[in-house]
Amino acid sequence: AHLAAREGHLHCFKFLVRKMATVMHTLKARNDQGETPRDLAERFYKDNILQYIDSVEKEEEHPETQEALAFPAHGAAFRGDLLVLRRLVRSGVINVNERDDKGSTLMHKAAGQGHIHCLQWLIEMGADCDITNDAGETPKDVAKRFSQLAAVELLTQRTGDSNSSDEELDTTNLKFFERHGVEGSTDNKEDLTLDKEERRNARIRAYRKIQELQQLLEIAYSNYRQLGGITEEEKKMKKEEREAEKAVRELEAQLEYERVRREKLESQLDDYRAEISHLRE
Repeated sequence: AHLAAREGHLHCFKFLVRKMATVMHTLKARNDQGETPRDLAERFYKDNILQYIDSVEKEEEHPETQEALAFPAHGAAFRGDLLVLRRLVRSGVINVNERDDKGSTLMHKAAGQGHIHCLQWLIEMGADCDITNDAGETPKDVAKRFSQLAAVELLTQRTGDSNSSDEELDTTNLKFFERHGVEGSTDNKEDLTLDKEERRNARIRAYRKIQELQQLLEIAYSNYRQLGGITEEEKKMKKEEREAEKAVRELEAQLEYERVRREKLESQLDDYRAEISHLRE
């Protein structure tokens, strides 16, 4: 939690806080330097973490508690409470593909926590396995993000790999950029009013810019090497070579020491044998 607070990874921080026994104990926990998650967030200017901590301390409960009140079925799917989930769906209070304020469905919530029994029941009820949230993630993408391997395997059997975010990028395939967004991208910003086509075009422009920058970086590395420069990777390799050579020298010295010691012991043994032979005579 301290590392997530320092780096500003809000999704990870919220996930870790939810997994702890008590929320306030986690927020007040100190690392080896005596710093709390709030101290680290303040030092590294992570406003999103600070806002979340402020809201938790103010309410003295998870902000997700309020979300659970607004979206009870999503809360049940997140907790893995299949009994409540069945009751809400079968009573017609919600449908299996209902979205919350972030565009996540019941499948997204259950997949992120690895609740296989909820996923299986939702699939049987006709839930959409390929549906995406506001960040462009399918339930399988969410399961991957939280390392829920059993959920990934189950959803892969239902959807295959065609809609996976691991799909190879193809700038000529406009459908790819319609399907996939990135966690933390502008898709999640409530103050932006980009429509679906504008988002797709923005992703295409951003990806092409990445390709351009990668080419420039390769050229810069090539010029740097031609001028006699050494990259960090090369420095690391040379350091490892020096350490390996040092280890070999130390082992050779140890081997020489053991050889000399063995010769001395053999000489002593020969002397003892000669003395024993002399005494017997």
